[in-house]
Amino acid sequence: MYLAPKSFLLSACLLLSTLPVLAQPRGGHLRGNNGAVGAVGQSGQYGSGGCAGAARYGSAALGGCAGTATGPNGNTATGATTGGFKRGVGAFRSGQGSASTNRGNFTNNTQNVYNAQTGTGTRSSTKTADTNKDGTIDNSVNTATNYSYTKGTGLNATTNVNTQNKGTYTCTKGSGCTATNP
Repeated sequence: MYLAPKSFLLSACLLLSTLPVLAQPRGGHLRGNNGAVGAVGQSGQYGSGGCAGAARYGSAALGGCAGTATGPNGNTATGATTGGFKRGVGAFRSGQGSASTNRGNFTNNTQNVYNAQTGTGTRSSTKTADTNKDGTIDNSVNTATNYSYTKGTGLNATTNVNTQNKGTYTCTKGSGCTATNP
């Protein structure tokens, strides 16, 4: 019996939802002749998280994880990632995370896509950091990076950096960096 990747992930998520929420990791999996699904979850004093995945042997896979944590001083962090591939079609990966501390807030988002039929791929990434020492934002940095890849040509990349105190810069692979607003 063939199950589409969405059905695999749904099965894994249903399996994860039936697991008890305990301090020790708990998980389960199902295997067949053509594929497998699995999931694991954990919850403890400072946070919780879980992962689920599915694969059709030799042709496709899909998976994801998510978690959150809170420290004893109120610092928090969250994150999630997903990824998958299908033979002959391509692959993707996406991730995001954030942290909030008494010294600032930080975020990161990344997306990757590769098309096996055309031999091209892209990656985009954004990062933000707002740091403080006295309860106010002392410094803010935002970056956005875009990559493109073409089989036989190679990698191209452009990064834009916007800072609160040092200006705005654009950096391009092979061309260096230029200041837009130093």
